[in-house]
Amino acid sequence: MQEIMDKTMVNGKKCIDFQPRTSQAAYIQFSYEPVHSTAPTNQASVCTFDHGLCGWTQSTTDDLNWTDGHGRTPSGNTGPSADHYGSTSGHYLYLEASSHYQKTAKLDSPVYPGGQYCLSAYFHILKWRVIQVVVTIVILPSTTYQSHTGIVNCSGMFEGDMELQPEQESNLRNAIGDTRYLWPHGVVHWTIDSHHSAIPSHVQLFKDAMQEIMDKTMVNGKKCIDFQPRTSQAAYIQFSYGSGCHTPVGYHGRRSDVTLGTGCLRKGTVMHEVLHALGFWHEQSRADRDNYVKIHFENIQSSHSRNFDKYQVGPQMDMLNEPYDYGSVMHYSAYAFAIDRRKVTIETLQPGVTIGQRVRLSEIDAKEIQIRYGCIPRPGSPPGGAVTGATSAPQVTVHHQTATPHTFPSNSAATCTFDSGLCGWTQSKTDDLDWTDGHGRTPSGNTGPSTDHLGSTSGHYLYLEASSHYQKTAKLDSPSYPAGQYCFSAYFHMYGQQTGYLSFKLIQHGHPYTIKRYTGDHGNRWLHLRLSINIHATFQFEIEGHTGSGYHSDIAIDDLSITPGHC
Repeated sequence: MQEIMDKTMVNGKKCIDFQPRTSQAAYIQFSYEPVHSTAPTNQASVCTFDHGLCGWTQSTTDDLNWTDGHGRTPSGNTGPSADHYGSTSGHYLYLEASSHYQKTAKLDSPVYPGGQYCLSAYFHILKWRVIQVVVTIVILPSTTYQSHTGIVNCSGMFEGDMELQPEQESNLRNAIGDTRYLWPHGVVHWTIDSHHSAIPSHVQLFKDAMQEIMDKTMVNGKKCIDFQPRTSQAAYIQFSYGSGCHTPVGYHGRRSDVTLGTGCLRKGTVMHEVLHALGFWHEQSRADRDNYVKIHFENIQSSHSRNFDKYQVGPQMDMLNEPYDYGSVMHYSAYAFAIDRRKVTIETLQPGVTIGQRVRLSEIDAKEIQIRYGCIPRPGSPPGGAVTGATSAPQVTVHHQTATPHTFPSNSAATCTFDSGLCGWTQSKTDDLDWTDGHGRTPSGNTGPSTDHLGSTSGHYLYLEASSHYQKTAKLDSPSYPAGQYCFSAYFHMYGQQTGYLSFKLIQHGHPYTIKRYTGDHGNRWLHLRLSINIHATFQFEIEGHTGSGYHSDIAIDDLSITPGHC
């Protein structure tokens, strides 16, 4: 409402004026009403065409039918040579153009009740691509209808996606590498809440998802993961109805809710959430992910940016010596949590691959479960695509708190207030913007600080001046430090409705590791970051700021401190 009022102001006067209701008879109310819709029971919600049309029908209002195919189509230099997974035995539907020029074929789905749905489809024109749209059909009293369609991230539409327990908040990178979070002996007891259990198709969906995980992780006829109905066990998963799709990561010795709300009821999404319960993170959080995907943090909703954190390999994150898996059911889609739905948040560095599938457990997904739960031996050496030197990635504990006045020793070479220059820090040459020395208020209004972090208008800080420098990146590099235990402390300020992101990185063996990233507007205040770092090789710190899409995106840093020992 504020944006509407601000952007429609005329000569300082409101054109539209939103006011809280007191007793007015005419008013708007922001309401929430869950959509309870059940798909037709005579067809599968996912159709691979491996077993017919699944309730879809060839239209009678066209002049050509879709043809069942697998492997290569008959004509050369056109059509696919395999299904979208690369299998020559997997089926698909295609149009055979030979002798059928300028013809039209239509395929009709069954009839669905009004509600919100996610339509996902793979199609082939030169190569396989994926399209995902949300369709909302609203039946009006006059019996007319409206349908609203837009390109969105279906697979990540409601995925919060991971719930971290209190003991995990202080070390976000432990679950998969710590056997405490594995279900004992791979046995997982389950139950279903009253909402879902009253709908037979939901019950069957959950059973099918668990069955696929059990079937695909079998080793020599024995179950690696064994889902069993709960009787009286204290630790179990419960398929629960709620807002969105989210699940605690790993085993916690008590009930864990696999929450599946409207829009989450697809087998692939259920398996995604169950794998979180088994102790698995997102594929795009791997330490080596920058070799395979580029994350566009500037287009990610700030409230969901943690789902894109990159976790360090080592005790914190176990990649199980398996290659990066674009086809993992744990990988987000290209448009997950996008601010601008026309632009991707995850860009694949390998052309032509598709990410974000929610159809089936991939082969690597299944193998990683088998390895993690000790059902097959761990591969003896890292895959060829692993990051060089990744096993020596830094171990980092992050503490984040609101800034409080604090004085650092002025004679410490490892402390920089920016009152007397950069103290050995240097402006990087691998960016397109420099950090600017500032004091008092930054030139642009409604963005940036008005004092240094101690409240002084004469105290200096560094900032990014976003005016005329939109979507630019500035990097500041520390001197090199020897191996050891250090406490890194920094104050930062991110104020403005178009604020981009700020990343704190370590550079080791020439490889940058993001250890903390903040995105979006954090209010007109200084914040304090402290990092305890135990590192086994020479390293540098790097602070990377990125301006947003407009001038309301100034970012500032102040009082950088690097001292030996724990924080």
